[in-house]
Amino acid sequence: MTIQLPEKLYKYINLEWCKKYYEAIRLKKETNLNIYEIAEILNIERHSVSKWNRGIRKPFDIRSLEMINDSLTLEKAYILGVLCGDGSIFVLNCNNGKHFIVKLEVIDKDFRDFFLKCLQKYYHHGGKSEYIKNTSFGIVKTYCTISQHKGVFLDLARYGNFGTKTWRVPKEIFKSSNEIKYAFLRGLFDSDGGVTSVNKRFPDIILSSINLKGTLEVQKLLINLGFNPLLQKFDNYGDRKIKYYRLHINKKEDVIKYYKFIGFVIKRKQENLSNLIKNINCDYYKIRRKDGTFSSERIRIEREIPQPTYQLKSY
Repeated sequence: MTIQLPEKLYKYINLEWCKKYYEAIRLKKETNLNIYEIAEILNIERHSVSKWNRGIRKPFDIRSLEMINDSLTLEKAYILGVLCGDGSIFVLNCNNGKHFIVKLEVIDKDFRDFFLKCLQKYYHHGGKSEYIKNTSFGIVKTYCTISQHKGVFLDLARYGNFGTKTWRVPKEIFKSSNEIKYAFLRGLFDSDGGVTSVNKRFPDIILSSINLKGTLEVQKLLINLGFNPLLQKFDNYGDRKIKYYRLHINKKEDVIKYYKFIGFVIKRKQENLSNLIKNINCDYYKIRRKDGTFSSERIRIEREIPQPTYQLKSY
């Protein structure tokens, strides 16, 4: 079994124990040795060899490695997008050993729930969900989901360093289909994106980040999909003198295309975008009087809004 892992991740795997497992399986199939003799050769307990050969229980690291999968689905692309934003992935050192954490803590329950469903569907492993009272930021409560399975951690950590200043668009995303790219962007914009408006009419879809290289890669990805994003630089992030960058999607055709193919999982963001699209996707006509002059009043006729092509329930 060949596992492709970055060198930095092998330190979390007990390679010697994995080799003993595969050697025990090989000896049982290719020789006439019994489990007592195999256990003595490999210097391990007999009941371990017995369970391995009967398929009752594999070493935990073997089960973790078997969760690593190169297939890139909509669920996994969305998870990777979230990890570039609000999500986090790290190793926590405790007195009882290492804990391998994939975590999302946000204020939107629908966002947390959808992220959890993506984890469950792709890895067949359910994380722990809860809401946490949080007063340090003035928030009444935040919703959190945590996966502590080493296999989930190892599979996702292969795609890069997802730190706030170090995340990049995984190269696998650039090589994937448009649907996969849309799912990745949906996860990223759910995390660090939003919708504003000019004069309460013209929508402006934005993505803010202090990570210039990552933001430039997102801009490149959007351009590859036919969008025309604008990049803006700011010198102060709130009260802190930190440079940050903002992508804008504000051309009418781009906004409608974003709504149709990407959108938001977060209901409040999606509804805000939908309402703003109604304002730009309409025509105004002046009323002509009998004497040939035109009234100052105008009739507003809304065009049909294109329905999103993606189905979130199918994730």
